[in-house]
Amino acid sequence: MGAVPFGLEFVGRPEAQAMLSLLRAEKAEFEAVLGTSVEIVADASLYHQRWIIRDRGHDEEAPTLGWDPARRELTSFAGSAAEFATTLNLLHTLAWSQQTRATNMPLTDSVLAVDRVYTEVANTYPAFALRGLDWDQITQRHAHLVELHGEEFLLGVQRWIAELGDAHTSARRPTRRFHPPYRARMTPAGAELTRVPCGSAAHKAAVRTGWIIDVADPARWLTTSGATPQQHAQVAARNFMSMTEPQREFTARDCHGNRARWNETTIAPTLHDTLRWWHLDQHRTYIQLDSFDGSLDLAAGFDTLLTEARTRHSQMLILDLRGNAGGALTSATALRDRFLRTHTQLGSIAFTTGTGQLANPVPLIGDPSPSTRWTGPITVLVDPMTYSAAEDFLLGLQGLEHVTVLGEPTGGGSGRPRTITITPELVLSISTALTYDRHHRCIELNGLPVDGPATTFAR
Repeated sequence: MGAVPFGLEFVGRPEAQAMLSLLRAEKAEFEAVLGTSVEIVADASLYHQRWIIRDRGHDEEAPTLGWDPARRELTSFAGSAAEFATTLNLLHTLAWSQQTRATNMPLTDSVLAVDRVYTEVANTYPAFALRGLDWDQITQRHAHLVELHGEEFLLGVQRWIAELGDAHTSARRPTRRFHPPYRARMTPAGAELTRVPCGSAAHKAAVRTGWIIDVADPARWLTTSGATPQQHAQVAARNFMSMTEPQREFTARDCHGNRARWNETTIAPTLHDTLRWWHLDQHRTYIQLDSFDGSLDLAAGFDTLLTEARTRHSQMLILDLRGNAGGALTSATALRDRFLRTHTQLGSIAFTTGTGQLANPVPLIGDPSPSTRWTGPITVLVDPMTYSAAEDFLLGLQGLEHVTVLGEPTGGGSGRPRTITITPELVLSISTALTYDRHHRCIELNGLPVDGPATTFAR
């Protein structure tokens, strides 16, 4: 699309308004795919190339991204914020294809669906060299997928994608999933529980850490769950326990043959359940943050706890991110900035281009939050399930003199995935970037290092 700058005219559109902070933060991704500099402006008519939003008309059966080479104009045909987000995910597709329109219409033919999966991954995924993978060889092992349909096709594609070993790059049903509050690891005998919170439905049923949840086919979850080696068994168990219906029954057993049964109910996350804190003594405040859920006002919650900690003259914060599998990037970075003291280079990030190559890394910069900030030391507790946006939170803090990181190396997920529709029952998410810390160590696959074990902080 040329080296002429792009003007992105998204300002003032309700479809994009809620996403403007994320769009600005990820400007480097657009520049990598478009191959030129971009600006988000109120009026892009002065630019030789522009990207605008128009309402979806009768000619567009689904959210569509179109390129008009004569007018040098990209157009997102979208009628809602969700549809606009879909068109953003189509940018890679439009860039590497020879067509001038890309749409999110699902496919019903297995041959075409396999081809879409293959080409989207081949032209997007950034970590083949890092992981030492050959996508063509992997694909040849799954050539039989073109003969499958329905559930067999879904499971087959999941096994295919799982060979990439990346929890961000996955094939799944388009249904929203709820994750019960337990931690477990998948074993040949079932899902062995490693955390059962007090007050949870399982805890009330007398289920405790070490019990094993019954799983009809543990191998299915181990082979269909892509993840780094340090978190694979835990991701497989998390995928098994995820819920798409309002209720689900679980059964479990202990090593003595005792059995228990309980019903789990999907509930909307609350700030109180997601962010909790208490004072260990007059000098230390302990915080548990289970996710960076973008639907919650985590910033207000953090401001409250930081104000309370100062009022009680706490001298140290202990932030427990173990099991925090991520969430919203904007929430993670806003909270991170409350612990920065100066203008800081956090690390760098490299996005895939419109032809599947890896662009040069660009710096990631952070500044202290204009809101409430913490000026004392902080200890952050992590483990292999500290992942995705939780790693973005930690990326700029790890290594600073007032920050100590204890536990085990994190999960290793640079993320920034794009999601596209494959069939009516299958969506595909694909990582688009590699992040690096300020010492140029790649976070993808490796995770963030720790300063020592978290032996004094059991969970």
